[in-house]
Amino acid sequence: MAAVRRSAILILCSCCLHAARLSAQRRQSSPATAGESRAVTAFEKARANQANGLALEAFLRRMPKGGDLHMHLSGAVYAETFLKDAVEDGLCVNPNIDSLVRNPEHGPSTPCQQGSVPAATILQDQKLYDALVDSFSMRAFVPTPGVSGHDQFFATFDRFGGLDKSHSGEWLDEVASRAAAQNEQYLEVMMTPEFSASARLGQAVGWPVAPGAGSAQDIVGTAPQQLEQLRAKLLEGAVRAEADRSTRHARGSPAVRPDPRPASATDVSGCGVNGRIDPGCDQA
Repeated sequence: MAAVRRSAILILCSCCLHAARLSAQRRQSSPATAGESRAVTAFEKARANQANGLALEAFLRRMPKGGDLHMHLSGAVYAETFLKDAVEDGLCVNPNIDSLVRNPEHGPSTPCQQGSVPAATILQDQKLYDALVDSFSMRAFVPTPGVSGHDQFFATFDRFGGLDKSHSGEWLDEVASRAAAQNEQYLEVMMTPEFSASARLGQAVGWPVAPGAGSAQDIVGTAPQQLEQLRAKLLEGAVRAEADRSTRHARGSPAVRPDPRPASATDVSGCGVNGRIDPGCDQA
């Protein structure tokens, strides 16, 4: 982890040096503002302190960032949070594949299937806890022939599945608060709604065939009217209900709210409660 941190700091330093050079070029034609002068002085002071990398890290952490675009919420939450939620949800853990397993009856008092243990076990088993954190993230991952970092990253999502979507507000609060602490200006958060029932319905309904086959109006060989009928069946049969349920989970309320941030996320941060202001509340 120390090597990764050093590499990240070096990359950020390179970016800052490049920005400083551009700023110097601009100053040749126009004088620096007071703010620019203070920033250059602070950066050079932190960079000169080679014995204390924390000074440079602190400077870079406070430095204003742009936006985090196309950010999938489940990919931005820390593994430790997922493990805490797994304990709360009464899930099970399969230590053989370091993955969460949903109880057949899904209840804290329901025994786990053979080969799995209650998620609460991780609170007394540091080795299992560490293994799950590594399994759910890129921490300590070392690529090997046939298993790349790309493979590990995308394999993690199936391993922490089964968590209740009611945690969405908590997850958003965590991500927004961390972004604010790093002085990020904008978040474009994406969430995948539930779709298991929609997928089953789509498989059962199947793709419409003739009489629209060969129609010059449709490149898939299906008449537009057939596609509209298929769309209506999927919407009414599962898609709309699952989308609505996912929205309620994210917003923490059965009512549709104009606030784009989930109500439960603002509740977690205490935004606007008794005059309290959390940095994450201001994240766009």
